[in-house]
Amino acid sequence: MTGPELLWLQAVEQLLPKMNKVFSNAPTKMTSSALASLARQVRGCSRELARIGLAPSARLQPVYELVQQACGEYDKGAKCFADAARMGIPSSPAAVRKFAGKVDCGFAASGTGSEPLAQAQVKAAEIKAAAG
Repeated sequence: MTGPELLWLQAVEQLLPKMNKVFSNAPTKMTSSALASLARQVRGCSRELARIGLAPSARLQPVYELVQQACGEYDKGAKCFADAARMGIPSSPAAVRKFAGKVDCGFAASGTGSEPLAQAQVKAAEIKAAAG
């Protein structure tokens, strides 16, 4: 494997622990500012993917596709957190349900995003092993 490929894979391998940390360190009090901050942090997957480069080599393409899928799921969660942040403090039962739904949607990204990231790590290990 080339040096740039190995560096790219190393950056990808660090994404899952980073994203897991975002969710494990999430605040328990869901204020508008806390939700907005959480939305920014959850968008970190896409920012990191852009930073490490959007055009990996052909053999790393399967890993890239999984990471791209994962970041898309995290972006959906970030949008839900941002939507909840804009809602402010819900004042009616319907608003409470809508707010809770947005927060739940945001936290669901922890699972829907981490699964393809974990698959990307497995695929990366397979590619490294095959390359020797």
